Amino acid sequence: MKSLFVTGGSGFIGRRFLRALAGNRYTRVYCLSRSEREMDPAVLERDDVRLVIADLLDAERYGPILAECDTVVHLAAVTGKAAPAEYFRINTEGTRALLDASRRAGVVRFLYISSIAARYAEAPHYYYAESKRRAEEAVYASGLAFTIVRPTIVVGKGGGPWENLARLAALPLLPLLGNGTRIQPIYVDDFVACLHALLDVRFRNETIELGGPEITTFGSLLCEASYLRRGRRPWTVSVPVKPLVPALALLEQFARSLLPLSAGQLAAFLNDSTVRLAPSWETALPPMRTVSEMLRLVIEHA
Repeated sequence: MKSLFVTGGSGFIGRRFLRALAGNRYTRVYCLSRSEREMDPAVLERDDVRLVIADLLDAERYGPILAECDTVVHLAAVTGKAAPAEYFRINTEGTRALLDASRRAGVVRFLYISSIAARYAEAPHYYYAESKRRAEEAVYASGLAFTIVRPTIVVGKGGGPWENLARLAALPLLPLLGNGTRIQPIYVDDFVACLHALLDVRFRNETIELGGPEITTFGSLLCEASYLRRGRRPWTVSVPVKPLVPALALLEQFARSLLPLSAGQLAAFLNDSTVRLAPSWETALPPMRTVSEMLRLVIEHA
């Protein structure tokens, strides 16, 4: 077996992906990171893991290592409340640099973890979503055998999307943003198990959208999370999202770091995040936790 090259191994999903990776699956697992301090020490202690210190755009430093690798798993991304240019620098240009280096090195397969936001029809000021969409275009044009994975909201301790929702659910008066917008959250460990399963099948140059087994709404998810946290049904108020997005975008120019979320993140509440999974994939992927099960894991067991 050849080696695996993983980016974003120090992140919310990446750390779990590496912990769950069987030690005998690959000859070597190379982890690209900007510093050793960001990595999970338990992962670095494994004999099959090698750390590569480099920026995603610095392909000259990690390019030679790709020649040893059969497959690339590209998890690295800028999320949260970054400056717009940073999304495109890392998420788009960084992906292009990795694709170019992978092609030159003879990498056979490329697994790209994108986002359901890449398909949003209405996402004003959501530069993260646009950067992911452009990165997907680069993957399609790369000439490599690829699989693009678009997860919905990934729920788990330490995850940015969940932490934002948890802060809302903790408020004494619960603001229902996008109350009728449908979502299909997936628990982080279930998502990682799906990624491992996808590594076992042929890459067919396709995009796979992954969500959990249940469809709910933002409002229902927030109310259930609030109930589990407080033991009683919350007081709620409906908040119209669409007129708030341009106002928040204006404020971002002066006080981005002080705002609880970005205009783009708020725009996500305007879009359904449900998936259409082919029947063949439904039987190939592992079972997943329900909404109630994942909420109990992140709230009751905190």
